[in-house]
Amino acid sequence: MSTALMTDNWVLQDVANCLVNGLDDDQASTLIIDQARDVHEFRDVSGAGMQLETLIGFLGDIVLRDEILVDQKFGGGWVRHRELFSNLLNLGLLKTVDFLAHEDRLADPRREIVSVLCVTSSLKDIQKKNELAWAKKKQVVDEYVSQVLWGGAGMLSRSHVFEVAYSGHPARRRLFDQVLDPAARRDMVRETMDWTIAQRLRLYQSQNEAGKFTSIKMALPLVAIDVINEASDVRQLIPVAIQMREKYRSLREWLKAVQMG
Repeated sequence: MSTALMTDNWVLQDVANCLVNGLDDDQASTLIIDQARDVHEFRDVSGAGMQLETLIGFLGDIVLRDEILVDQKFGGGWVRHRELFSNLLNLGLLKTVDFLAHEDRLADPRREIVSVLCVTSSLKDIQKKNELAWAKKKQVVDEYVSQVLWGGAGMLSRSHVFEVAYSGHPARRRLFDQVLDPAARRDMVRETMDWTIAQRLRLYQSQNEAGKFTSIKMALPLVAIDVINEASDVRQLIPVAIQMREKYRSLREWLKAVQMG
């Protein structure tokens, strides 16, 4: 068993945006489940914080994974910055895969996972409306819920059918963490990285005469520290992460052994 990872094109899109345009000043949204009230709601979070979580996780995956797989059909958000990922693609560390060529095997698992994720009546209602709208007009009623829930279910079905670990965009992961049993989707590389990212990321909002601003306090994982220290600028982060694979070869092999355990 390898430490291959299936991830979202959304992750690559956020990484590209961060490297090309810098950190996002806008707020991002996260989907919160309130099962007691049988509803969901949206909570604003720092867009910059979510971008950093995505970028740091991706750098760690470059160093510690055997390969990273993304769906061939939905790369529109990052392919215009393909040059950022060219080294990864040329080395075979990043691969685009036509998962939907096996749609007949994905449909039933995706349907079941959607039903598991729709834990409130409000989500069930939106999902039904999204499916009906898509069947009629190839559009959805609620784009964000569709992207997080329906898209996330699609990636989880790919992970199940092709037996490859999946770790997606933080917005999807936050939903999964509220709904799914972590034991059913163990991934040693991600578990090793998560405690130094999600648990140690702290965001603070402050006010001064110029207005409100967000500051970030983060204790980075050792892998990310090494990459950042060696990179002369942000465009060098990915090439340096590739170089760091040799330094962390032993850790990569140990994680693989534990995963097989």
